[in-house]
Parts: sequence; structure tokens; C-alpha cells
Amino acid sequence: MKAFKWLLIFVGLIALVAGVIIIIFAYKNNSFGSPTVTNVHNVEDVFDNISLKLSTADLKFEISTDNKCKVTCIEKEKDKHSVKVENNTLVITNERSYHWYENLFNTSKLSVTVSLPKDSFNDIKIETSTGDVSFEKLTLNKLNISCSTGNAYLNDLNMDSFKFEASTGALKLKNSNINGDIIVDGSTGEVELVKTNAKNFSAELSTGDVKMTDSIIESNISINSSTGDVIFKDSDSNTLNIHTSTGDVLGNLKTPKSFNTKTSTGDIDVPNTEGGSCIIQTSTGDIKISIK
Repeated sequence: MKAFKWLLIFVGLIALVAGVIIIIFAYKNNSFGSPTVTNVHNVEDVFDNISLKLSTADLKFEISTDNKCKVTCIEKEKDKHSVKVENNTLVITNERSYHWYENLFNTSKLSVTVSLPKDSFNDIKIETSTGDVSFEKLTLNKLNISCSTGNAYLNDLNMDSFKFEASTGALKLKNSNINGDIIVDGSTGEVELVKTNAKNFSAELSTGDVKMTDSIIESNISINSSTGDVIFKDSDSNTLNIHTSTGDVLGNLKTPKSFNTKTSTGDIDVPNTEGGSCIIQTSTGDIKISIK
């Protein structure tokens, strides 16, 4: 027993020494405290698609004032970005050259700003880790955003389809029209639609809230959430199918519905009307919907 105790102490000391060595190397070799650099890439080739794979940099799209395309990267020497056009696609990726421990103390704010010569594109695909994504006033066929903890702020977009995947990242979509479907697959991030129209809207969330304000979904709204609330304000759809565990379902719809509601311990308050199907089921959450 005593030998085992000394073995644990020995292992603990080794782990402590290893941790100290890693911290020293990380502090010495990372870009902590070193200035960022700004690199501008002028893009001469034309393209109709955009593909981005970023790590920690925030991403912003804007329409250029000189009808030319350029990509402005605020980056670290060991965290630069590659910019090129391949197969009618603007491709931007990270070219990281540091070890994993070198970025432990890196708190610098990195960014990639894409100045676009036009406001209409075919497909845009974005993959980020912790960076935020923001852009507005674009027309495109398909938009796919996949992020870990980054947020997406989108405004004044016209699209045929939109898919958003995130772990803890939030989505705010405003003043937009989607001819097809909005698909959201997330964990704890909040999803908010404001003055946005689409044919269908589906969301699969764990703890994130879903908020819809002045938004009309033509065919169907389908929301599955565990502890997140679902809140409607002056929004509507032909049919609704809402399932939550402890989250509340609250707010008002614009047209009468035929309600089918169920909850275990929560309160239910819905009007006795007839219309499109509205199924709302919760475990302990409240259900309070009015027609406006």
C-alpha cells in the first residue's frame, strides 16, 4: 500500500513537471504579445463560389467600393491564410505552422475581410472554429455555415437554401428571404430569426433558444429542443411541430391553428381555434400561445 502511494506521488510529480515545461514552451514560442500583421490579397480571377475554412479569425463580407476583389487578413506570422481561385471558387484557408502548445496564450483578435466586386454568387461554404461570421446584402443559391463556438450575424440576404451547424455558436438571421429551407443543427447556441421568410424551417437544438419575430414560414416549422425556449412574436407557418423537454413555448401566431398540445407538469394556455396543424409537446415546459 505504501509503495502504491509513493507511485502515485511520483506520477503526480512527473505530470506537474511536464505541465510546467509545456507552459514554458507555449509562453516562449507562441505569438502572445507579438503584433499582428495585415496582409492584403488582390484577387484578379473571377469566381461565382466561395469556400472558407478558418480557425480563430472573425470573418466579414462586404461589397467593395472599387468593383474589385480583395481579401484583408489580420493575422499572425504562424497563422496566415491562403487565398486563391480554383475551379470558379474563391478558396481561403488557414496555413498554420505552430504546434498545438504554442497557441495556449494567444489572445489576439484575428480577422479576414472579403471585399466582393458583386453582390450575387452561387454557393458559399464556411467552416470556422471560434471566429464569428458576419455579412449582409448578398444574393446566392446555397449558404452552408459550420462552426464550433463562433456566432453568425446575417442580414438582408436572398438565398435558395441555408444550413447552419454549430456547437455553442449562435445564429441571428435578419431581413432575409429563403426560397427553400432553413436547416439549423446546434447544441447550446441561440437561434433568432427576425423579419425572415422561408418555405420550411427546421431546428434541432439541445439548450439553445429559438426566437422568431415578424417571420413567416410558408409550409412548416419543425423545432426540437431540450431545455431551450421557443418564442414566437408576430410569426407564423401553415403547420408547426414543436417538441421541448423543459423549455417553454410562448408567444403569438398570426393565423388560427388547430392545437394539439401536451405537457407533463407545465401549464397550457392556447385558444380554441381551427386552422393549420399546430402540435406542441413539452415535458415540464409551459405552453402559452395566442392568435394575433
